[in-house]
Parts: sequence; structure tokens; C-alpha cells
Amino acid sequence: MNGWTTVNAFPNLTFVDPLWVGDLPGSDDLVVIEKTGFIRRFPNSPDATPGQMKVVLDLSASVQVSEDQGLYQIAFHPDFGKAGFTHANDVFITYNHRPAASGAGPNHSVWRLSRFRWQPALGTIDPSSESVLIQQYDPHRWHNGGAMAFDASGFLLVTCGDGGGANGEFGLIQKRNGGFFGGVLRIDVDNDPARSHAIRRQPASPVGGAFASFSQGYGIPNDNPWLSTAGTVLEEFYAIGLRSPHSMSLDPVTGEIWVGDVGQSAREELNLIKRGANYEWPFMEGTLAGPVLRSKFTVVGIETPPVYSYDRTEGGCVLTGGRYQGAKWSALLGGGILFADNSQGALREMKWDPDGGPPVVRQIVSGLGIGIYSGISGICTDAAGEIYILKLNGESQPGGTIRKLATASTAPTAPALLSATGLFSDTRQLVPSPALRPYEVASPLWSDGASKRRWLVIPNDGNRNLVSERILYSATGNWSFPEGSVFVKHFEMPVDARNPSVVKRLETRVIVCTPGGSKYGLTYRWNEQGTDAVLLTDGAEETFAVTGQDGSTETRTWSYPSRANCLECHGDASGQALGLRTHQMNLPVQRPVTGEIEGQLQLLNEERLFTTTNEVSYAPSSLSAAHLDTALESRRIDDVAAPLEHRVRSYLDSNCAHCHQPNAAVPYFDARLQTPLASQRLMNEAIRGQFHLPGGATSSLETRRYPPC
Repeated sequence: MNGWTTVNAFPNLTFVDPLWVGDLPGSDDLVVIEKTGFIRRFPNSPDATPGQMKVVLDLSASVQVSEDQGLYQIAFHPDFGKAGFTHANDVFITYNHRPAASGAGPNHSVWRLSRFRWQPALGTIDPSSESVLIQQYDPHRWHNGGAMAFDASGFLLVTCGDGGGANGEFGLIQKRNGGFFGGVLRIDVDNDPARSHAIRRQPASPVGGAFASFSQGYGIPNDNPWLSTAGTVLEEFYAIGLRSPHSMSLDPVTGEIWVGDVGQSAREELNLIKRGANYEWPFMEGTLAGPVLRSKFTVVGIETPPVYSYDRTEGGCVLTGGRYQGAKWSALLGGGILFADNSQGALREMKWDPDGGPPVVRQIVSGLGIGIYSGISGICTDAAGEIYILKLNGESQPGGTIRKLATASTAPTAPALLSATGLFSDTRQLVPSPALRPYEVASPLWSDGASKRRWLVIPNDGNRNLVSERILYSATGNWSFPEGSVFVKHFEMPVDARNPSVVKRLETRVIVCTPGGSKYGLTYRWNEQGTDAVLLTDGAEETFAVTGQDGSTETRTWSYPSRANCLECHGDASGQALGLRTHQMNLPVQRPVTGEIEGQLQLLNEERLFTTTNEVSYAPSSLSAAHLDTALESRRIDDVAAPLEHRVRSYLDSNCAHCHQPNAAVPYFDARLQTPLASQRLMNEAIRGQFHLPGGATSSLETRRYPPC
């Protein structure tokens, strides 16, 4: 996108769920935070080796890990490393404490901000030196915050979430006389009596709290916005009204404090934090009315809308990287605010006008993986301004990486018109090029009633005698395709039930396979005349009329995906192509010339399109009779010849599995057909979302609205 790409900044290293990386002051090393409780240091060099990576602190026995919980961040005191200074060895860490209190239940959260001591002679942190500054209990494990930064005055800023649940259901936010929920705290870790005063009020645990909440060992800055000599409010609050502020960036040049606030079901927010500001959750969500009426609250502070917000259909789980102030990319990024979207795997830049002009947002790069277990987890910079994009690898598994922006080079380009791609010999008549091979799938994904046609191209020299010219077959997993493989899917909508031949051409989507099993997507939107299609760079929507059998009309809306939208479904877990896998391709089709009915897998095998080895030193091996005879088979939902259970599971596989499987965007259940029903977590499980279905249940578990399948 826009000439950018990313590369693995440390190709010899992998991490377990990296959440934050930054300079170790006074050294040439970086420090990385791993969600599971480890802090490690390693040389800031692309040649760094595993042997050079050292454990700085192991808190794994004390850290509670779940979707939102873990070890969050480290902050070094402004005087860190300055010999003779009182706080030269002070570091501050935020995390969720374990073990759970008796009776707390698995959904609890015990959030901590602690001071630790650095051991200069060892280059590590003393685990026995912990002094807990804040401990806050709440009955839910989501929305903990934990981002930190020291401001220009040397005071420590810390974010805290609204207590979890859906729609602020616990009633903990918009209050300053309860616990530390839903805002930004500002404290004096130096306890300087000339600038701060003693703590006057202790935080409370929510009703029925199973664990004590307390604060100690710091002062309250005298210029904080809400002070009370009588101790009627928690004076630590610097700003309130935030929902789930996972990330915060403080600009070292301007002093701006940027927070990315994850939305409930409607909007994602980028907020510029101001003293005494109220960011309006839950009576506002971005620029829209929130789930709780404003009249339910005694609203204090300056009501402040986000600088930028966007709809959750465009992504989710926003992460801010703040304003780029480095020298390396200054001519190209120009001081824009960087932010990422976990649900789209995309890095974006916002140009912000402090005088009130509308923000201008562009996408820098996409395709970085999606999902709370496998997507982007943070954007960080080092002292030189190098940008690092942290990527998870899935449920506390090794393999997480730290990527960086590469030099601006030629990004994948594509012709502006579908007719110029060469995919169709006659675009107007939709006659495919001889290189395109049609295929069908057994259980098509539902696309709002649209009809679809599909083709593929597997590059070769005419012989297919090399592994690199064939599809690497998997009986149950994703197929892997050679670089340069292309998949084409055409969508059109019947618009008159009285005459099925009357259709509206909508779009033609193209997936192009790149090295290493990656890919990128293109969307061509057809013109009104249906004669050609234009390449889209951003998503779009269109409304049109559909006529019913009785002559009545209704309005339909069609959403065209952007390039980043393509990768929401075509993520790392779901592979390069969704329909091209064994059980979906295992169906009877007609032979092209004779019209005889034959298994599609058999035909592809006869065309020498498969290999069972990816070793380039071996000749490709086609599928055996055993492969074909035992291949899993998906069935259409209306195929009454198949058992109902198998049809339903086939439908869930084709419509849901790209997001709902291990290491994908929403991994709470496994919709893949190859997973045994007893292991899919489809039955007798808690509802994970607020769907407001007639007669349906809701749950206090986390609610997230991911882009629709």
C-alpha cells in the first residue's frame, strides 16, 4: 500500500506474544514485553541471535494470562541509569496478578502497577524488589488498560479500562469515588512534597469483590484536575470516559498524549488526552450515541469527542503508535499519527489538523495478520524513530515477530481496469482467458443471495514437473499455492425475481499469491453498464433496487471490500484461498470436453495440479487413489441426501471457519469441518456476544463485533 511494505526486523528471533518493545536506556539493547510474563533484552540489530536474548525478569508465575490479560508494559524512570540519582534503578510494570483469590472465578482481574528495582551489575530486574503501587480488583477479565508513559513533568500516566463486560454493564465508569476504572491516571512516583500530596482516598473493589484493592507509595500531583482535600474522589484521575485503552503514546516533542480506545460494537477511537477531559463512554461511542443514556450519569469534566473514529465494520481493536518524529521516514510520514487495526492487520496514518480540519487517513501497509491471538499487538519506536510493529502468533505460542517498515518501494500494482488484466479475453461477455480454469465448491459461502463464478490459475512452463508448479495438497489443512497463482471470483445479483436472467454485475475479486504462502487481494467494481470493472483502493457501498415476484421493490446494500478487507477473511489461519481446500473441492463436476460426471479432485489430479511434497529436490508426487478415496467431503445445506448435522457443519465451515478457528480473528470456537464435533465448542458453550436475537440470551463475557463473514 502506498509504496510501503514490512520486513522482519529481527529474523533470527521469535517471541511469545510480544506486546511492547523499546530502548533499554543507556545501552544499545531493546527490551521486549511478552504477554506471558517475560521481559527480555536483545541487541538492536537485524543480526541478533537467540543466544543474545536474555531474560530480564520472569513474572510468569505471577501473571494471569487470558485474551486481555497478561504482562502489559514497562516504563523506565526518567532518571534511569543516571548514577547517583535516587531513582536511577526504578522501573514500573503493569500486569494482571495471579493466582486468583478464592471465590473470584476465572473471569476475575487483579490489575497491578508495581515498582521494581534494576540490578545494574546483572543487567536484570530483581523479582523480589516489587512494591505494589496500585492493585485494583474487578470481577471481569477484559478491558484492563495498562499502557504507561512519563509526561514532561516526570509524572507517570497509566491507562485503565471500564471493568469489562458489555455496554459498561458493571457500572464502574464515569465515577471517581469507586475504583480505578475507565480513564487515565497521573501520579508522582517520586513522592515530591513540593509538587504532590499524599493519597487521600483508597480505591474500592466492586461489590462482592474477592480481592483487596489499594494504592500506596506515590503522591498525587497538585495540578491534577479533580482534587479533594476531603478525600471524596480518587484524585489520580487525569481524564475519564474511556472503555478499553490498550495503547497510549506520548509525543516527546509536542507532549501530545494519544490513546487508542477499543470500541464496543460501533466505533473505534483515537483520542488526544487532555487534562480534565471526559471521553464520554458509555453514553457516547465515538460520534454515536452509546448504549447507556447520558441522563444516567452526573457528567463531569470537559466532554471531548475523539479526534478520529471509524466504524467497526472497517476493523476493530485499535492500537495507537503516536506521532512519528523520527528522521528516517520524515519526508514520507511527515509527523502523522500512526495507528494499527488488529482486526484488519493494517497500519495507518492520520494527518491531524489541530485547528479543527477533518483528519485525513491513509493506509500504509496491510496483510499483517488479524485477531486478538494472531494480529498486531502494538506499534512502538526506538530512540532513532524506527517503527516496530509487533505481531502475535496465537494463544501464547512461540513465533511472534517484530516487524519494521521497509524502504518505500514499488508496492504490488494492478491495472486500473479489469479489461486490462488479461484475465478475460472478452470482459464485456465475461469470457475467461484460456489460462483461467473454472472450479466449483461444495458448500458455497452465502453472499447475500449473489451468484458467483470462480476460476484459478496455477503458473507453470507447460510440463508441471516441478514442485513450484503445483498445489501442495493437504487432506485437512490449508492448501499452499505457488507464487503467482491467481484466484478469481465474480459476483452478480439477480435483481428481478420475475426474470432470473436480469442481473446486476457487482464485482470481481482477485487473490494473488506471493512468496512464503502470502497473498494480496484486489476488488474490481463493475460499472453501471456492466461492460468493465474499476479497481478499488478503498472499500465502498452501493444501494440498488431488487424487484420481487409480485412487482414490489426493496433496497439492497452491497459492500465492496478494500484490499485490507480482503485479508480479514483471507488471514494467516485460513490460508491463501478459502474455498480451495480438500472438502470444498471434493464434489462431482462435468468433464470439460465429454460432459461426463467425475470427481473434481480427480480431474485436478489428472491435470497434474497436486503435489504431496514441498521438497524442491524431489519430483512432485500426485495424489494416490487412497488420497482420493478417503478425502473429506463438504455438502450443501440444501442437500437432503446428506445428514443434517453434516450439512450444518459444512455450512459453518464455509461461512464461519475463516474467522472461527484456532489463531484466527475470533477463535472461541472451531467451525472447521475437519474438527470433530465434540472438539468444536459449538454446543453448550457460553454466548460470547450481545446479539439481541429474539428469545436469545446474552452474556457478560466480552462482546466484540468483528467484520461480518
